[in-house]
Amino acid sequence: MTLTEILETSPADKWGERLAFYAVGCCWWTSFPEDLAVHPSGLPCCPHCGSNLMQAPLEGFINTAREIPAHYGSGGLDTFLAAHSRNSTSCHRKWDDYLDAEKRLQAKAKESGKRRRGEWPARWA
Repeated sequence: MTLTEILETSPADKWGERLAFYAVGCCWWTSFPEDLAVHPSGLPCCPHCGSNLMQAPLEGFINTAREIPAHYGSGGLDTFLAAHSRNSTSCHRKWDDYLDAEKRLQAKAKESGKRRRGEWPARWA
């Protein structure tokens, strides 16, 4: 998903606010409550590693990412988007690990001659 798609399709809570949920122990994040897991403690968590989550207003969260893309490693906003729940099937503790994993998947898909569903566009919107 692109930033535009995330902003347009993320659901609002009962107060009309769209939220970003982000893990404290890994780089995974989502704007879709249905993508969250529940820790045995009863708190929402990353579905991959069980890391506790924080939350923030979605638009502000994305605007902050746009202001400081270097925070997300060498891939900048591409890496930030790769960590979103709808773009990733795992979590990583370092931002650049998302790009490394994606490059390996793209190389494998290219070898097999198949285009991967959701293949990264040249530039995220």
